[in-house]
Amino acid sequence: RALTKSSGMRVVLKSVSLSIAAMVNVSLVVLMFFVVFGLLGVQVFSGRFYRCTDPSAADRVACEGSYYDAATGAPTRREWKNRYLNFDSPAERAADP
Repeated sequence: RALTKSSGMRVVLKSVSLSIAAMVNVSLVVLMFFVVFGLLGVQVFSGRFYRCTDPSAADRVACEGSYYDAATGAPTRREWKNRYLNFDSPAERAADP
């Protein structure tokens, strides 16, 4: 009822409905760019964000045994871990909340 009585609302609704097609086209182009750059990131950076929990260990070979944590002074086991944000699986990152 409000649309039939107000000509201004009809104009606004008509403009929004006509612009939806253009917004869908732009959204598809942006989605394609995200997919392309996501695939490129996987190819270039996959597996390169692993690090040792001990900052003094340079590589995976040196990341064995345990070390004394400077903050707590307690002996801590060295682990070779991947960072939370990585390029190993973009689909997995997209599914995370």
